[in-house]
Amino acid sequence: SSGSVGSQLSLLCLKCAPVSEGFLLWAREKCNGNEFAESAAYPTLAPGILSLSRIIAKHHPFSRESVVGLAILFLRHSSSELSFQKMNAIKEQALRLLLIVLTQGLGVHIFQIISPKIQKGQLDSNLIRYFVSGVLDIVCPPVSMSFIHAFSQLLTSKPCIDALKSKFFESQKKKALTSLISSFKTHVSEGRFTGSEKMSVELVSSLYDIYNVPF
Repeated sequence: SSGSVGSQLSLLCLKCAPVSEGFLLWAREKCNGNEFAESAAYPTLAPGILSLSRIIAKHHPFSRESVVGLAILFLRHSSSELSFQKMNAIKEQALRLLLIVLTQGLGVHIFQIISPKIQKGQLDSNLIRYFVSGVLDIVCPPVSMSFIHAFSQLLTSKPCIDALKSKFFESQKKKALTSLISSFKTHVSEGRFTGSEKMSVELVSSLYDIYNVPF
């Protein structure tokens, strides 16, 4: 058959779920740790891995959680050989991959995984703003209570607060954020909640204070 090795692999992954799963297993093994990020192949191979993972996520629903795990590995990479801009571009591509999977129904799962990374300072302010901006472009209320809880936990983490209240977060995005938080308040005020859902109500109330959302 004609075509490059990369295009042939992409076609196989698109058509055959076992091949795509095999690729993801190889990619997670390759990307685990920082040795790959320090290699000469990283700047050219990393974008290709992320691009093929996007194709897999689109066509193979049962592989999406594996794709999320792979994207998270890229967010942990650092390299003394690459410029900040190049490494940041790769991490932004990994975040775009997470946003794509978010549109396919794994928003809560993604927030639950990425929130601790943000809390531990594994994403800088620019990447936090990039990710949250992407979420704001995608999400359209109403959303589920589990979504509200997971996203609210992310928004109440100190690194996220610092990044989003900064002058570097666009005013249009700030308006979109306050609008989304307002929709959360409308949702929680319409129901009666017990247990963990009460915590979600408290989280939304705290978001009003943190981000100065008008009542």
